[in-house]
Amino acid sequence: MKKWVIGVIAFAVFLGGCFFLYQKLSGEYRPQDQLVTVGGGETGASETGDSTADSGPAASSESQPPAQTEESTAQTQQSASSANETSAAGTSSGEADNNDSMAMDFKLADADGNEYTFYDLLKAAGKPMVVNFWASWCGPCKSEMPEFQKLYEEKGDSIGFLMVNLTDGSRETVEKATKFIEEQGYSFPVYYDIWQEAAYTYYINSIPMTIFVRADGTLEAYAEGALDEELLQKGIGMLEDSMEQ
Repeated sequence: MKKWVIGVIAFAVFLGGCFFLYQKLSGEYRPQDQLVTVGGGETGASETGDSTADSGPAASSESQPPAQTEESTAQTQQSASSANETSAAGTSSGEADNNDSMAMDFKLADADGNEYTFYDLLKAAGKPMVVNFWASWCGPCKSEMPEFQKLYEEKGDSIGFLMVNLTDGSRETVEKATKFIEEQGYSFPVYYDIWQEAAYTYYINSIPMTIFVRADGTLEAYAEGALDEELLQKGIGMLEDSMEQ
């Protein structure tokens, strides 16, 4: 009887130790889904002490990165060069004075195939913008969309929302993405990265990824992984604070 009791106690201690170890490791190695301040903000990297702006916007979820061929690498360099020229133009015209933290520009299309650039849409909106990169096959992307819809309905008058679908033409198409949005009843603006400029310009290796951009084009912060309402609201709050400065 005593051996049986000792065995039960030892097993309980073992389970407790395993649970403690799991909690510790999961806290250390959980996906990066925090907000990281990039330009102009005073809060610094939020939610985690080891996140830095130097790491740059890069997502961290379950999707596979686009193949980095010589052609795609050249496209990346060309997009980055174009973005730098656009940023410089914005600075010279007085739209922004912090070129180092300007969001990079990229080309995209609406559901009808009309071409735009991110800066076109940002200028037309005339307000800070939340930009989310997603795909309809991505589970984490779909999990955060109700939060985007909710805050779009609440904040859409003062904060712009831009949902950029990473449309590769095979796994993700305009038709698939559009059908998903319609079935879910989402009303936020959706555009399509049919040239994969956004993916290469921001070196998006996995999704979802969200960037928070001031009205002048300054990249305020970025977020890795799926966001809950609290973190999304925090990023929007940073943009709202920038409007008061």
